[in-house]
Parts: sequence; structure tokens; C-alpha cells
Amino acid sequence: MHIFCLSPIIPQEFHQKNKYNGGGWIDGFISTLKQAPNIHLSICFLTNQNLHPQKIENISYFPVRTKISRIPKITLLINNIKKKYEYDEDIINILNIVNQEKPDIIHFFGTEWHGISLIEHINIPHVVHIQGLTVAYNYSFLPPFLSKINLYKPLFSNPLSFIKGKTFHHFKSVFDFMAERESKVFPHLKNILGRTDWDKNISTFLAPNARYYHVNEILRDSFYTSPKWNNPRTSPIFHVTSTISDSPYKGLDLVLNTIKLLDKFSDINIIWHICGIETDSEQTLYFQPPKDLKHSQISFEGILSQTKLIELLLNSNIYVHPAYIENSSNSICEAQILGLPIIATNVGGTSTLIQHEKNGILVTPNDPYNLAAYICKIIRKPQFAQELSKNAIETAEKRHNKESIKQVLIDIYSQILDEKK
Repeated sequence: MHIFCLSPIIPQEFHQKNKYNGGGWIDGFISTLKQAPNIHLSICFLTNQNLHPQKIENISYFPVRTKISRIPKITLLINNIKKKYEYDEDIINILNIVNQEKPDIIHFFGTEWHGISLIEHINIPHVVHIQGLTVAYNYSFLPPFLSKINLYKPLFSNPLSFIKGKTFHHFKSVFDFMAERESKVFPHLKNILGRTDWDKNISTFLAPNARYYHVNEILRDSFYTSPKWNNPRTSPIFHVTSTISDSPYKGLDLVLNTIKLLDKFSDINIIWHICGIETDSEQTLYFQPPKDLKHSQISFEGILSQTKLIELLLNSNIYVHPAYIENSSNSICEAQILGLPIIATNVGGTSTLIQHEKNGILVTPNDPYNLAAYICKIIRKPQFAQELSKNAIETAEKRHNKESIKQVLIDIYSQILDEKK
């Protein structure tokens, strides 16, 4: 079978200089499926760089340079004002490669990006692998106390950034655009791959004629081979880690409100590590980290390599995922397979990953008091932390077993092709 995959990011195996360490789902998928007999993989992806097609370990990589990366900056600024964020030329270029390669199945990773528009131009069997769902995420884009009026804040504090379209105001406009496109494409979907009750409910609602298949996620290789967590208590300083992107719905405000409470009402010394965003990120402009903490501190770590992230997690006492909306966070799954005690907001598909007080803790979103209380409980009860850790590892190792996921994918591909015949 020739499987042609469409990815919104550059696979790490193709371009090792790619600094962004997100999107581990495509890298895990490639490393596992490339070992499958009778499967030929082609990976096509959009990029702002001038890259050439390559064949690496029998996998064909087809980079497609975006139109947006080749137009003058002044034109880009004008188009941003006009809310023109994508170009049909990109889809035409992908379609030309598809027609050249003639795959048996096209595997789309995610519905949030421009590549999903190709579905309306092909007759080849396809599967769409749900990552997030923009049409649903859009309703939780802003935290409860933040209104659209607040998004104009950079117009006064950082007008150049606002003009360049680098603020949450611009991001929200792009999100609205993505959600509208996604809602139009969904009725055309035939086969959907998902992994949570949440994405199943929404996908089958938006695409009632599509067939839904449950397929768990393949994680990045280094998280399978890493040593397991064994750090229930490290007095006198305790380390909490969160991995979040620079998006308002990822819950940095909840982290900041929680650490204020911990600093005020407990005597626990905490360093809260925030991976994925910088000290001067857009979120810090809106939520402004406290500067008067007595015995706690926040450390913005930026984007870390897999090696450094794993090292930080193994030296942490707790992993906290504070998002306002989520499907199945890879960060949660990676922390689980390492064995960290996890606290996560009970949103989206997270309850499919975590059973409360068994392999993790679920808390109500925007509830810093309850989050702070559970952080204290885990820190003060090492045996409880060890129990959460043991159950998390057992759950994650079963859920993310590469061989079983590989077989499920191959069976789905075969079933789709058999139905076509």
C-alpha cells in the first residue's frame, strides 16, 4: 500500500535543523510505519523554507514551499488586513504531487490547516487524523475574564507588533478563518481517525456520514526509551512543570493565579517551569506574571529539545496541564508514560486519558484553589504520588503500544481499500 501523508509541519526525520519540537505525532507515526512490511510512505508538508524532495530510508518526502513565504512583506501585511491567510497555489502544488505519486490512500494529519482543503479536489480514498478541532477550540479561545476588547491591548503597548499581525488579535482572526474552513470541509470527510470520546462526538456530529475509527497516538521515540520518573519528594524546593504553547486557551493565567495562592496560603517552596513560551511571550503581556512572590517562582523555559524536556520532567515533582480546551494532549501522554503525577483540567478529551485519582487528577478549568490544593496533596503524600505514577505508566504503555497501533492502522487502511474494490 502506498500511503501519502499530509502534515502541517516539517517531520523531524526529514529536517533535523527544525527547531520546533511540537508535532510529535507525525514523527512517532513515521518511525513506526516505516518498519511495516508492504507499506510505502510518502510525506508531503508545507514549509516556509526552500527545501527539496528527498528519499530517506525508503520514505519519500515532498516539501511544498508556501506562497505566503514568497510574497513581499508589504503585500503580506495588506493581505493580513484583508484576512487573506492562505493561497490556492499551495493546494494546486500538493495536488500535482498527488497526481504524480498516485497513492492508494491519503492520510491527512489534522483538520486545522490549509492542506485539508485538498479533500474537495480528490477522488482517492482518504483518512483524516484528528489532532485538535478548531471549530470547537474557537469557543474557548479566550479565558473567561478576557474579552475581544482586551485583544486590542498591543495596539497601544506594542503597535509595531500589532501592525505586523503578531498578536492574539491577529491569532483570533486566523482562528475564526480556520474554524469556518473546517466546518465547510467536515461534511466531505469519509474516514476519521480519533482517540477520545470528545473528538468522536464532535466528528460524528459534523460529519454524520463518515466512519470513525479509534486509533491511539504514537509518541516520540525518546519517551518510550527514557527512564521512568521516581521523584515523589525533593525538599525544600518542589518543581512543577507545564508544557503549553503561546495561546490564550492554554491556561497560563490559571498557572499564575495558582502559584499566587500557593505562595500566600502554603509554606511550600515551588519553582513552576513553563515550557513552550518565552518570558516576553504574548501571554505574559496579557496575564503579567506576579513579581512579589515570597517563596515561589516561575521559570519560562521556552521551547526545549526532547532530551532537555525529559530531563526537566524527570526532575519535577508534578506535571500540570492547565488548558481551557484540549483533545488529547501529547504533553499529558508523554508525562504519563514517564510516570509523573499529573493534574489536568477536565476539558475536551482529557477525561479519556485520565481517570480521576487513579492515573492522574482532573480539576475544573479556571479553578486555582482546587488546583493548588491538589498540588499540596501530591507533595505532602509521597505514597499517593507513587500510586498515581504507577497507574499512569501502566495506562500509557498500553495505550501507546507501537505494535498494536501499527496493526490497527494497517487494518484500517486495508479495510478502506477493500471497500473501494
